[in-house]
Amino acid sequence: MMHPVYMVVTQDKYELPIAWAESAWELARMLGVDVTSILKATGRREKNPRKKSKYKLVWVNDQDEE
Repeated sequence: MMHPVYMVVTQDKYELPIAWAESAWELARMLGVDVTSILKATGRREKNPRKKSKYKLVWVNDQDEE
């Protein structure tokens, strides 16, 4: 089963994760920012993947690989 992970990433070409959370609300609470800024940034990035943002939404598989 897939589930979303919200991340703050570096602003270079590698986009290394700085912080991550299971929800946008949890990440916003950790960073002390408004949740709408995270949701808007990830939404814009979903529509246009070439758009750069410090927030990123990644879908991960939670099943163990065998």
